[in-house]
Amino acid sequence: MTIDAEPDVDPDGLSACETLAQTRPFALIRYFSATESTNSQALADLDQHESPATPRLYLADSQTAGRGRHGRTWVSDPGTLTFSLVIPRLAYQRQGDSKSLTAPVSIAIGVAIARTIDHLAAPFSARLKWPNDVYLNDRKVAGILIETAPRQHDALVVGVGLNVATKLKDTDAMIESSAISICELTQRYPHRYQWLGECIDQIFDALDQCQQSPHETIEEQRRRCVLRGQMIRYCVADQWLQGQCEGIDDQGSLLARTGQTLHRLNSGEVQRVRGLR
Repeated sequence: MTIDAEPDVDPDGLSACETLAQTRPFALIRYFSATESTNSQALADLDQHESPATPRLYLADSQTAGRGRHGRTWVSDPGTLTFSLVIPRLAYQRQGDSKSLTAPVSIAIGVAIARTIDHLAAPFSARLKWPNDVYLNDRKVAGILIETAPRQHDALVVGVGLNVATKLKDTDAMIESSAISICELTQRYPHRYQWLGECIDQIFDALDQCQQSPHETIEEQRRRCVLRGQMIRYCVADQWLQGQCEGIDDQGSLLARTGQTLHRLNSGEVQRVRGLR
């Protein structure tokens, strides 16, 4: 296993990588002091090389053009934990499952980050806004972006941005008004790289559970859902609709009812309509 680290990376981050190299079977860990986006770096590598048989980790002290879902910008600073995993798609293929794995993997990653927060920020408990935005006290603390490389469809790139001690008030970038850092809520100030090992462990555990007992992962996402019973806006066939969220079905789809019609959403944008239930 190789750690490819730039010379001026954070020593605490490098130490965390060295520990992970001893405990997890990574094919490669690439660690940047600054990069546009860890997902972009991972996708560029996949475009030039064959998909790995074992996972790769991409870590950055600073992202200058971090990307969120639906084209949004993900703000990061020295208090933000930002990393990407390249995972072999077939490693999490359930027997007889011919469907895309992006949806169940997406659910597993969200559950994993929520578990990390529960473990390291107890007694606070994280919840999930479908499919995998992570919330604490009704404020967003983590985002996840899952992508596939154009030439390597047998691998998934999983990007995670976690606001451990992000100073969101100090940035002029356009961000979601609900975003907050974990430290701001808990009034505890651990170093962001104290969270890396737990995040990785929880992700691999959740992916294994998703393969072996997917119903348990989905049931946990269902329990953590912040949208159930809420009025939401969602898009079906390029048309925006408003209805009530009825929770999550056994396949991990979001259930939204408008009038007499029940929609099952497998992907797309969902917005909570504030002030309505």
